[in-house]
Amino acid sequence: MHWLAWKKLCKHKSDGRLGFRVIEDFNTALFAKQLWRLIDKPESLFARVFKGRYYRNATALDPVRSYSASYGWQSIVSARPLVHKGLIKKVGSGTSISVWDDPWIPASCPRPAKGPGSFYYPHLRVSELITSSTATWNLPLLNQLVESTDVARIIGIPTSTAAPPDSLG
Repeated sequence: MHWLAWKKLCKHKSDGRLGFRVIEDFNTALFAKQLWRLIDKPESLFARVFKGRYYRNATALDPVRSYSASYGWQSIVSARPLVHKGLIKKVGSGTSISVWDDPWIPASCPRPAKGPGSFYYPHLRVSELITSSTATWNLPLLNQLVESTDVARIIGIPTSTAAPPDSLG
């Protein structure tokens, strides 16, 4: 029998290896799934218990310091960077989304808008880029403040006259 390094054993079967999973990555993915459950289903018993104990006046994504945190909560919190990496804010009314700070532009990795407007209007909200009377994107303002590649992506984001609240996705 020949000995192989663990990293080689974890390579995919299509590469001629055994396809073992990297346990640490798998474990982090499971904790990220539990964190997403806390965000997505806030009325579940699971979410209400954790909210009451660890983040009463915040969200599960906010960095709240707990001095007697359980091992389970510490493990779930350790998955925050992974959840943040794939998190996107879905535009409803746009009032709670910062144009330059929040990940709201759909891309392979959701991100904030880029452009020269970040220097002139650092606290700009997405709602200010939407024409309120027609609920459409304000193209002249977008072209002035945001890079052209981002403008094309922003135009693809649907707006609504009902202005539902912004959400996470």
